[in-house]
Amino acid sequence: MTRPFFAAPSLPFMSRRVPALTACAGLALLAACASLPAAPNMALPSAAPAPMDDYDWHFERQPQTVQLAYGVANSDDIPLGFSCRPGSNQIQMSTPTLDAKTKTITLGTSETRQTYAARQEAAEMFDGYLLHAQTTANDPVLLSFAKLGWLVMAHEGRWAGLSPQSGTKTPVHDFLAACR
Repeated sequence: MTRPFFAAPSLPFMSRRVPALTACAGLALLAACASLPAAPNMALPSAAPAPMDDYDWHFERQPQTVQLAYGVANSDDIPLGFSCRPGSNQIQMSTPTLDAKTKTITLGTSETRQTYAARQEAAEMFDGYLLHAQTTANDPVLLSFAKLGWLVMAHEGRWAGLSPQSGTKTPVHDFLAACR
């Protein structure tokens, strides 16, 4: 199993309900799977990367927003998050970076890959940036993700694997259906 190579301080992304207030979870970066190609321009993996210890896909539905995030449960360690307003068909993805030059998010599966133009903003909770990109519920990468149950994300010239734990059914179908 691979482990995170960088744990950034908390970044706001997913809200959690706590009595009398809402707390925020955050994003942190994942390790690249050793078995994956060294650069996003190289071939995509032919099979799902090995799950990382303690990382999994988490789905949350609230009246005004639906969220799907990859990370450690009940923590601020979430390297990639998706959110939408129910029925909007518009999906926002978010990930942290320390690189001021990064202006894209690249995701893929064994079937397809896509690079998304991203808006970068200074992070308030750590020395770095948040990247935000837009797509739709009909995005080919997300449809392939729904079919296969895993993604890879380009990070620092490598593919980072975002695979569920063994026995976990990735809730991407529920997320996409809610967004449509």
